[in-house]
Amino acid sequence: MDKNVIWDYPKDFIAGNGGVRNFHGETCWYPYLTDICSISDLLREYIDTPKAELLTKQFTSDKWGLVNILRAADRRIGMRRLDQLRRKTHNIAALKIIARRSE
Repeated sequence: MDKNVIWDYPKDFIAGNGGVRNFHGETCWYPYLTDICSISDLLREYIDTPKAELLTKQFTSDKWGLVNILRAADRRIGMRRLDQLRRKTHNIAALKIIARRSE
């Protein structure tokens, strides 16, 4: 956003031992056993979610805190529902996107 990276995989998830740690603290060994295909599956699940379920659906496979970023950027979510998301999320990247959309 404005030439600033707000979510960077794997950089934001590198563990001290050279592995990649996800949002829940699980570590895998980069670059061979990464979460890349799981991230792709999560994106597909999000895209396929009906508009009416976007804020209520539990995305149990979101190990990276990515769904609230997607919700914040999703134009299918209007300003009223975006304000609901702002009040319930603590995701810094999502809050930055919400602030920009609210300008």
